[in-house]
Amino acid sequence: MPTGSHVIDFDRLFKLRLAVARHGEMDAARWWNTQGLLGRRGAVVIKRGFPSTHFFAQARIVFTVARSRSHELFDPRAV
Repeated sequence: MPTGSHVIDFDRLFKLRLAVARHGEMDAARWWNTQGLLGRRGAVVIKRGFPSTHFFAQARIVFTVARSRSHELFDPRAV
């Protein structure tokens, strides 16, 4: 592999984003309120509407809430 080139491990990146998303929920770090969507309760609720893709649906919802909350707190245009 040439020097300076980087290979992105998308599986690892997804897992890291998921870990941060779970940690940020209200029952842990309290950064955003997704009401434990990535926990057991969220799995039961989401599974009803998204039977085969509920894991990805849960992750996308929490990623979107986290991004929105970050923009509220750290928007450089608001300064």
